[in-house]
Amino acid sequence: MRVNDTSTAAQRQRAAKHLKEHGSLSTPQARRDLNIMMPAARIHELKRAGLNIEKIMVREESENGHTHRFARYFLKNE
Repeated sequence: MRVNDTSTAAQRQRAAKHLKEHGSLSTPQARRDLNIMMPAARIHELKRAGLNIEKIMVREESENGHTHRFARYFLKNE
């Protein structure tokens, strides 16, 4: 997967592929692993395109030891 393509279409494609393969995607994962700087916007677009995605807010410790609150998105079964 080419993560250097920053077009919105490519970002949507990466997010959708990740959700379909892994079931969930967090904001930090999207930014770090998929080069999607505005994951909420891409998820919104995917939902408008018909994907059934649910969001929950979670608190987790970051790699540097700080606790952050962020979204985790789940692809729900159709």
